[in-house]
Amino acid sequence: MFTNGCFDLLHRGHVECLVQARALGDVLLVAINTDESVRRLGKGPDRPLVAEKDRAMVLAALECVDWVTSFHEDTPEALVAELEPDVLVKGGDYSEDEVSGAAAVRGRGGRVVIVPHVAGYSTSGLVRRLRDRPVKLLLATRSVHKAAEVARILETAPAGGYRLVTLEDESVPRSAAEESLEPFETFEQNAASKARYFADLTGLPTVADDSGLEVAALDGRPGVRTKRFAPLERYVGLERDDANNSHLLECLGGLPPAERGARYVCVACYVDPQSGDTVHFRGEAPGRIVTRPRGKGGFGYDPLFLDVDTGRTYAELTADQKHQRSHRGRAFRALAAYLRS
Repeated sequence: MFTNGCFDLLHRGHVECLVQARALGDVLLVAINTDESVRRLGKGPDRPLVAEKDRAMVLAALECVDWVTSFHEDTPEALVAELEPDVLVKGGDYSEDEVSGAAAVRGRGGRVVIVPHVAGYSTSGLVRRLRDRPVKLLLATRSVHKAAEVARILETAPAGGYRLVTLEDESVPRSAAEESLEPFETFEQNAASKARYFADLTGLPTVADDSGLEVAALDGRPGVRTKRFAPLERYVGLERDDANNSHLLECLGGLPPAERGARYVCVACYVDPQSGDTVHFRGEAPGRIVTRPRGKGGFGYDPLFLDVDTGRTYAELTADQKHQRSHRGRAFRALAAYLRS
């Protein structure tokens, strides 16, 4: 028995056709189009999705398939004439006269058998469904505030065919290992550490960021220690954000505005566990530290961080105003552009 096709993205329809073909005799030979032959069929600029040697290996592993070969031409007519099969099998909505090589097979007393098409199964349809289905992009953070910010940023700068999901959405349990994911001295290293950990854990494309405040008068501190800047034992009863802000003001003392320059830094790291791609996106936002908290919005050091252009702290800006200027907004817009490209 002989049958042929591209067999790109093998599915149930293919397998049922092959099983029925094998049941017609003792040996089934499957001929597949070479990659160049597939491209000439006009199925799409990126077809085949699976290379010839890989398609052949998958088919050869099926119990119902005895031999696999390939043909470079647009049709297998010459190959059919050379091999002289007793039965020529084709799956789908064909008439016998439309099957390549049918005349040669019948001329030698052989048979042409049409196996009915299995409704609902086709490679082209499968490809369309996969392309229309957004790919999950895991945001590796336990911070509700950060997750909300990133979600809003990506609403205004969509990330192509990706859909943002959180650790909570994916029911990723918290583990003690998470507490030691950021031991490094750069934002890039810490972001990559988190992204790789959760990408390996979930198998999903993952983005993690490490961000912080760098104050010129403090030689760049708190930097990567931004979240844990304040010694909490000195600020008993205060939430961590309030303790950090109080500690920062104490460290700067009575410095004049000109000496209170600072910048927010965010490095987002994207990791694709399938391809192994790791890409960093850095965003920076310049500003100045005011002498007392102002505003009720944002989180972290936002009540102290002055956007010089507007004369308002990040806590006084609307969410959209902040995202347009912020370090995180710049980093994640760059990520979105990368994912769209």
